[in-house]
Amino acid sequence: QVRQGVLTEKEAEVSRQKHIITRALGIEEDVEVDLDEVTVRQDDVLILCSDGLTSGVKPSEILKAVQSEEEPRAASERLVSMANAAGGLDNTTVIVVAVKKLSDGTFWKKIWKGAKSGG
Repeated sequence: QVRQGVLTEKEAEVSRQKHIITRALGIEEDVEVDLDEVTVRQDDVLILCSDGLTSGVKPSEILKAVQSEEEPRAASERLVSMANAAGGLDNTTVIVVAVKKLSDGTFWKKIWKGAKSGG
């Protein structure tokens, strides 16, 4: 609702609807997933998380925490701890990925080709 301009970020933080699941895998036979492509560069850090983190920890605090940790595992654990310290009102999932070295993509091309052909 924030992206659509219906609510401000402040309003979304206190909304009674903030814990409503709007999309999940496995409920129906056919599922609709969100898919996005981003260009990744060497030394980028990606954070994949549930709203259990973002509902209690501000983006600036998340950034600061990740920048202060050298290892992805330590950053993930710290972010989960921060979410719990903020009240832990929702389940929290955090994955931090540090891009150390880029490949030519051969591995992923094989994976996608196999997935598209069904084997």
